[in-house]
Amino acid sequence: MRLAIKTGTLVRISGKPLAMFESVRRATKRTASDSKVILRISARAAAERGSRFYERGRGRYDCHSVPLKFAACPHLPSSIDVPRIDAAGGIVVTSGARPRVLLLLKKSGSSERWVLPKGKRGRSENRRMAARREVLEESGLARVDVGPFLLREHYFDRERGKMVFKEVSYYLMRCPRGRTRLKPKRAEGFTRGQWASFRAALSSTDPVRAHHSILKARDAVGAS
Repeated sequence: MRLAIKTGTLVRISGKPLAMFESVRRATKRTASDSKVILRISARAAAERGSRFYERGRGRYDCHSVPLKFAACPHLPSSIDVPRIDAAGGIVVTSGARPRVLLLLKKSGSSERWVLPKGKRGRSENRRMAARREVLEESGLARVDVGPFLLREHYFDRERGKMVFKEVSYYLMRCPRGRTRLKPKRAEGFTRGQWASFRAALSSTDPVRAHHSILKARDAVGAS
């Protein structure tokens, strides 16, 4: 794990392939309890970027290397030395029978990706306050009504050339009817925004960083 954080890539020191399993239960059975760090890998996204996976049967797959940015880790031990970022954001949905989800297109270097509005929590803020502030700042919305806490996403990312571990608390937010006009904050790299169906939001965003929260919001509002 420490090597992966240093290099940004998951590999085995022994040179043998990484062993991966379809379920957490299988992974737990096959790993030593004294050195257990369970990672959730976005295999499809990693495969699209060049990682190759080999099926070994009984729910097991092998892979020689996976970029750490495609890994989520619900419980990273405190002994692992990596900068941790406490952030908050919102799954913002419109009112009505067919709610839509707010997505922002963020430009980073030569690439662009659809993301959920979120950002770092200030020292004097609680997470709910930070989530509301970040959503309003990044989207340009005039108002959102902050609802219940959904869940906390845990994943690795790279900032200023260094690997960090982000812990993002997401809240369900409602955008009042007639207040859906977006004005993304270009100074922070947001080039445009859109109101997408839940299905489109799931197909457009990063599985490791967003899907659990989007699915939880979908269940909360009873959307299909």
